[in-house]
Amino acid sequence: TVVNLPVGWSTQGEDMQIDYYWVADGEGTMATKKVGITNPTPVMISDDLGDGAYMFTSPSTGKTYIWNMMMNEVYEYTKPVVLNDII
Repeated sequence: TVVNLPVGWSTQGEDMQIDYYWVADGEGTMATKKVGITNPTPVMISDDLGDGAYMFTSPSTGKTYIWNMMMNEVYEYTKPVVLNDII
């Protein structure tokens, strides 16, 4: 759970579009599979027009990641690693 939501980010369902990005053949799911991450859990999405960033965690790795939606690349947060420390 996000404690202090950063400006420009959203955890609202209508913004996160989980049923679009994170279904079996969704763009987010496919991007994570490409790098070997399974069972991604969406956390928040940048709701600023043009940013295209999605933060998620993975229960299988216990890590936090960000998906650059424009470049379709996934990055792992390495320092800090705890979700609320990252944001």
